[in-house]
Order: sequence, then structure tokens, then C-alpha cells
Amino acid sequence: MSRSLIKRYKEIPIQVRASMWFFACSIIQKMVSIVSTAVFTRLMSTEDYGLISIYTSWSNIFVIIATLNLSTACFNVGMTIYENDRKRWVSSLQILSILAAFIFDILFIGFYGILGKVIDLPLSLIFIMLLSFYFSPAINLWTSKQRYDYSYIRLVAVTIGYTVAVFALSLVAILVSEHRGVAKIIGTEIATLIFGIILFVDNIKNSKPIANKSYMRFAVKYNLQMMPAFLGVVIMSQIDRVMIDNMVNRESAGIYSVAYNAAFMISVVSTSISAAYNPWMIQRVKRSDYSRTAEIGEGLSFMFLILILFFTLCAPEFVKILAPSEYLEAIYIIPSVAGSTFFSLIYTLYGPILQYRLKTKQLSLITVVTAVLNMILNYFAIKRWGYIAAGYTTFICYFIYGWGTAAYAVYQLKKDGYNGRVYDFRKLGMMTLALTITVVVIPFTYKGYLLRYIILLTIIVFFVCNLKKIMRSFLEIRKG
Repeated sequence: MSRSLIKRYKEIPIQVRASMWFFACSIIQKMVSIVSTAVFTRLMSTEDYGLISIYTSWSNIFVIIATLNLSTACFNVGMTIYENDRKRWVSSLQILSILAAFIFDILFIGFYGILGKVIDLPLSLIFIMLLSFYFSPAINLWTSKQRYDYSYIRLVAVTIGYTVAVFALSLVAILVSEHRGVAKIIGTEIATLIFGIILFVDNIKNSKPIANKSYMRFAVKYNLQMMPAFLGVVIMSQIDRVMIDNMVNRESAGIYSVAYNAAFMISVVSTSISAAYNPWMIQRVKRSDYSRTAEIGEGLSFMFLILILFFTLCAPEFVKILAPSEYLEAIYIIPSVAGSTFFSLIYTLYGPILQYRLKTKQLSLITVVTAVLNMILNYFAIKRWGYIAAGYTTFICYFIYGWGTAAYAVYQLKKDGYNGRVYDFRKLGMMTLALTITVVVIPFTYKGYLLRYIILLTIIVFFVCNLKKIMRSFLEIRKG
């Protein structure tokens, strides 16, 4: 029997096997994240957790500039264009990331007098942040390559190893230190340094020479044009915590961060979809073949909508598991933030159309406008209604980000002479309407159980009834 199962498993296309393992790996990561959040929120004060949140927010913003974000955008495009020289392409990006980090660090030190006052972090943490920019790109580039090549065994092993190392080293650092917020950050970055060095070597080995100047020029030109878009996305996801820290207090930033991290646990699904869908869709755009995109894209969107509804209904239970009672107010942030991830999926559906056509400036413009709007709305909303309002400004801005990209992609297709249907705007629009109503209504059900659980049971039954159709969509994009 076991041999028969093994044989059947080996007969499954490698793309499908890889998809299964990538998704399982993401689930394990999120499970470790749940455990670590539950542990750390009980070992640290809300102020300590707020410090970690602010450090993470600034790090996520600066790393985009410091490393040129080379593991995204240009990576898959380069793997397609330079398909006969992929090892040197990856190696060139790795060397380029080191050069970019060095230049950024020099500039940062030169302007530290100004930047230090804005960031408001201890000098020791700023030094650790600048050092981390040399090692984190190696992990991201290596991961992107494994996903592209469907090398699921290596990726799963390293990802789980890194996740466990971050948790273990952070926990040890917290237990032996009085400054627990700082200790948690140091433990995380030590794990990044160790894995970064190992994977850096793997990224450049067997590539002679290790860098190609024309590849590096292409990557710099492509990602510099995309830089406003990268920064816009990360500002939308991080600036709210920074503004809450400045306008309210660090404790509120910590509570908001717990809610945000809890809500974005559902992003494990959207990340898995994006990782599979982006290269699949780029190939369809290349061939101008949109025969299956509507059925598959809409099926995945529907599945994701159901999961968001399920997650938001369970928000009180999730927060009680993740954190002690002083974080309970976080439940009212989860629906809006979790709902905003749906519009990242809308971007995933339409973004490859513009990426393949190298419409980087247009993508950047959409993102920059949305990010600026997010900061403006945050300022007035937080001032008027408090930090919980930042979740709803996030929802509004992600809506504009996702649907703005969709609208421009449709315009570009028509401009290029394609008048067919890629996706059904009406169906996606109805899903968006259902989601918006949910985000507004569900928080009113948190004080009771009966209504929430009735809705929850209905959603579970509906999901199970449509599971076969959803799985067909996953299998189709994995077959290529």
C-alpha cells in the first residue's frame, strides 16, 4: 500500500508537488509565528512589543532602498529573459545587493543627524539594521530561485530551519536580557546573519564570473523604475505603526502590530497564490493566451474571500490565543486589515500584464499615489478616531491599489488591440462589495457568539462544497 502511494505521489507533476510543499511550508511558518507571538506577547510589555514593531517597520522600509528589492519584480523577468544563464543572473543580483547595501549605509551614516531624529531608535538597533541589509537579500534571492525552479525539498528544509532558529535565538535572548525588545531584535538578526552567509555562498557558487555587468545594469534600471512602487507598498503596510507611535504612543503601536500581524497570517494564502500565479500569468501574457485566466483567477479570488470571512469571524479567538488581555482591543482592527489583503490578490491577477510590458513607471505611479493618500488619511483618521481607524484607511488604500492596477491593465490591453475578457469585472466587483459589507458589519458580532458561529458554519459548508473547483484552479496554474 505504501509503495502504491509513493508511486502515485511520484506521478504527480513536479509543479503540483512543489505547490503542495510550498503551501505546507508556509503553514508551518505561520504556526511557528502564532506560537512565537503568543509567547513573546506574554514575556514582553506592550512598550517592548511596540519597539519591535517600529524597528520592523523602519527596517522593512529601508531594506527596499538598501537592497533594491532584487528578489522581486526583475527576478522572474530576468529568469525568463536569461533562461540559459540563470546561475549568473542570480549571482549578479547577489553581488549587486551587496554593493547597494554598502552605498546605502554610507549615505545613511552621512545623513544620520537628520534620520536619527526621525527614526527614534537606539543607536545599537540602527547599527544592527544597517548590518542586516548585507545578509537578508541572500535569503530572499535564494528563496525566489528555489520557488522558480520548484526545488521544494531544499526550500522547505531551509525555511523551517530559519523560522525555528529565529524563534529559538529570540527566546534565548529575551530570557537572558532585561531589555527584552532589543534582545528579541538581536536574536532575529543573528539568525538572519547565519543563514544569510550560508545562502550567499550558495547563490554565487558555480558561476564564473560571478557577475555580469549587463545583467546588473538591467536589474538596476528595472528595479529603480519600480522603486516608488516598492516603497509605496511597504509604506502602506508599515507607516500606520510609525504614525501611531508618533501620534498616540508606543503601547498603542504594539497593540496595533499584534492585530496587524494576526490579520496578515491569512497572507500565507495570498503569498502562495502570488508565487504560483505570477510566473504562470506572465507566460500567458507572453503568448496572449487568456483562455483560462477568468475561470482560474476568479476561482482563487472566491476561495480567498471565503478564507478572509472565516478569519475575521474568528478574530476574538485568535487574539486570545496570541496575546494576553491587554491586547484584546486589537480584534476591531483585524477585519479591515485582513480584508485589505484581498486587494493584494487583485493586484496579483492584473499586475503581470503590466510587468511583462515593462510598465514600471505606471505601476509606480499607482502605488505612490496610494501610499501618499494612506499617510494623509492616517493623519486625519488617527487624530479624529484613534489608532483603530488606521485599519480602515489601510483597507481604503489597498482597494485603490488593487483596483487601480486592474483598471490600468485593462486600459493597456485595449490600447494594444486586445478586446477580449481576461477576468469578469462584475464577479470581482461583487466579491469586493461583499467584502466591504463584511468589514463594516462583522465587528458588531464580536460581543456575542451565536450569530458569529451560525455565519461561520455557513461559510465552512459553502467552502467545502466548492473545494473541488478551487483545487482545480490550483492544479491548473501549477501545470503551467
